[in-house]
Formats: sequence, C-alpha cells, structure tokens
Amino acid sequence: MSQFGKNGNLTNLSLIKQKATGSRDKTVRILSTTTDQNLHTFTHHRDAISSLTFRKSPQNQLYSASLDRTVKVWNVDEGTYIETLFGHQDHIPSIDSLSKERCLTSGSRDRTVRLWKIVEE
Repeated sequence: MSQFGKNGNLTNLSLIKQKATGSRDKTVRILSTTTDQNLHTFTHHRDAISSLTFRKSPQNQLYSASLDRTVKVWNVDEGTYIETLFGHQDHIPSIDSLSKERCLTSGSRDRTVRLWKIVEE
C-alpha cells in the first residue's frame, strides 16, 4: 500500500500491532496500528526508502531497502538496528520475505536478484 506524505512517497506495511513507513527523507518509522503513535524512528539509510517487509521470527524483524543500494535489518520489538546487507550495485526497488523462512529476496535495478540467508541468533 502506498500513500503520499509531505516528505514524499511512503511505503506502508502492517504487522498486527505495528506498522512501518519508509520515506524519501531516509527514515523508517514504526507506528502503533491502533493510535498511530510513533514508536521508533530509524535513520541509518543514506537515501530514500524504496521497500519494506516484515518477518515474524522469535523477534519481529523489519527489512528496509533503499536507493542507497543496501538492505537494513531492524528488531521491531526492541527498536534497534541489527545489520546491513551489501551486494547490489544499484537501487533496490523490491524486497520480500516469507514469514517462517530464513531468507529474504531483493531485486535491484542492477538486474540482479539476491537471496539472503537469515541466521537466527
């Protein structure tokens, strides 16, 4: 689902009690689905956010793709940064994960698709 905000296009996803938005202002925000209260703001990307996907695991994780050619991994429950996935040579317009699988796919404008193995810790 996409919507327009004052900072540009927003990507909006839901996970039961929380939703995430990513914006051209390089931020990812975690919001309460019931009150729309901002719970966490992540500012680690260097360019606009292009795609988001949640993954339920022992910890609820959020993956954010960006025009900065990286995928960031976040712990939604704790509101913390986990790691950065590097490998694409151009913008990443699309990422997806399966809720119970340990992998993430990302498609880039560099004409590659990457399959990332997610290690449970």
